[in-house]
Amino acid sequence: MVVTDSFTGLENQGNEFVWVPVDDITSFTRTSFCGEGLTNETTGSARFNKSWIDETKEEFTNLKASITKYKGFYFGRFETSKIPDIEANIAQVKRNYDPWVNINESAFTKSSTMYSQNNEYYNHISTHLVYPHEWDTALNWIIQTGGKTEAEIKQDSTNWGNYKVLVNLINKSTIQKTGSMENNVANNIYDLAGNVSEYTQELNGVDSRISIRGGDYTENGDSKPAGSRSDVGGSKDYLGFRICMCINI
Repeated sequence: MVVTDSFTGLENQGNEFVWVPVDDITSFTRTSFCGEGLTNETTGSARFNKSWIDETKEEFTNLKASITKYKGFYFGRFETSKIPDIEANIAQVKRNYDPWVNINESAFTKSSTMYSQNNEYYNHISTHLVYPHEWDTALNWIIQTGGKTEAEIKQDSTNWGNYKVLVNLINKSTIQKTGSMENNVANNIYDLAGNVSEYTQELNGVDSRISIRGGDYTENGDSKPAGSRSDVGGSKDYLGFRICMCINI
């Protein structure tokens, strides 16, 4: 199910999110798709190999409460882009725009302030940079519903992602506009595999590098499938982000 904030209710005119159902909150968790190890801590943080997330922060606990009550959350249908012209520093989730790249820590702020206008309507929802739990839950839902196979998510996402294409040993792939490639969709969500890698709220606990997901156009779909994890420091021209939304309680 796709929802939009367009006044007309028509797709392609507003921001768009896809509802990801979560019947049992215990299934809202990180998943090791590509062989990462899972260990436990007692410090209030959840460690995944050397990557971790503070599950005690207010935003996350509110998100879990919302999912428990409403049985799901909203996942950005497209990679994040900028509102053009005079509002170029405000995030949007729309089709056929250039993904917002060369951004680092400000992705957290841009995600949470997407709907910061003084409007009572927006008191009912909250947006945030995607949590690894949301990314992994969305992928598990795609597998469970037959949108993609486990192999297409865990091993090789080439057939549904904008990845490296070599011609005479030269990479001819480029970043594509959001939602512009109809083959690169699963359960109505575009570009989870390839195009640009995406920041999450998962950190490398060793040196505070940020965990990124999904691979990008400079990489191969069998080395960086949709389920893969890696980490990066600083902004990159192949690195963007995705926004999720929940209903406030």
